[in-house]
Amino acid sequence: ARGDPELPATAQAKLECDRLDKADREEKLFRLLDIPDDNLKIKIIECVKSVPLDNLQATEVQFLVDRIALAENLAVGQIEQIIASILEILTELALDQGLAGMRFRRSYTDVILVVLSILTRNSAREVAGLREEATQKEILSEACIGFLLACTQEQWTQALEVMTSRTSIIAMAEILRYEETLNSKGKPVLIEKTGCGRSVAALLFALPFLKIDGSVSKRVLIRLAEVLEGRSASMNITD
Repeated sequence: ARGDPELPATAQAKLECDRLDKADREEKLFRLLDIPDDNLKIKIIECVKSVPLDNLQATEVQFLVDRIALAENLAVGQIEQIIASILEILTELALDQGLAGMRFRRSYTDVILVVLSILTRNSAREVAGLREEATQKEILSEACIGFLLACTQEQWTQALEVMTSRTSIIAMAEILRYEETLNSKGKPVLIEKTGCGRSVAALLFALPFLKIDGSVSKRVLIRLAEVLEGRSASMNITD
């Protein structure tokens, strides 16, 4: 359809989005994700990323959540990129101040534990000397941290409760230990900057797993100082 020439471009785009939404656009796209072609899957997720958040239905958000929850082997094909792209959508939903964001924060707090599990498993991968694998590992870790940071909101109390649970604190300690032993040359995975590292107790729990004179321990000690200064849940903490 060419649209109404009398309408502004943004209004025409919104009308077109609504028309495609009524035609079950996302449902048809999601069906294609069952095709065993990673390049196709990445392109489909990129298409979904262009859809306005308010146009995503509850079943479609659940479909995306299920996709990452069911991911077991993180070293097969381009699964890291697929999960990272889905996490970008979920991150937008976590930060969204509209109705879509409200629905997501109300219903999907448990996704935090799924993402922590993915990040822990991804951090445990040994990729020394494997350039492509190392790049994919870094992409996925960055997407996980981005989502967890988006969940670190004072007003999202349920998310903070999950991130300060024993399960999450143990996961943070594991991730930091893997960071020290397996990621010395990679981009830092700043798990301690998320809500998992918002308390003195959580950070002190992680320290014994680390070399006292190592770079990761120094990061945790800096974070500990920030928490003591009252910057426990800020998303814009200085390094």
